[in-house]
Amino acid sequence: MSVFQVGTLRAEIIRDMALHPDGSTTQEIAERVGVIAQQVYRHVRNLKNEGIVITLGQGIGYRRGPVYGLDRAALEAKAAAFMRHLLGE
Repeated sequence: MSVFQVGTLRAEIIRDMALHPDGSTTQEIAERVGVIAQQVYRHVRNLKNEGIVITLGQGIGYRRGPVYGLDRAALEAKAAAFMRHLLGE
């Protein structure tokens, strides 16, 4: 069972998105977690495909590109399903 393919960087990206509920661009996330935006984009794209990340809009001015947000309800549902799997339920 896949749990968002969580490694250290992906977990940091998810945590950062949770701490910024108004949304962030990949560049903003990258600056906060200390990696390049391309790495963040790859993870955000995969999380979006899993239904955990949504596009909130388009950045304006210095905020170029899409603004992404965490779908907390989807994350919590997937985490709960994973816990049920771990517990053999």
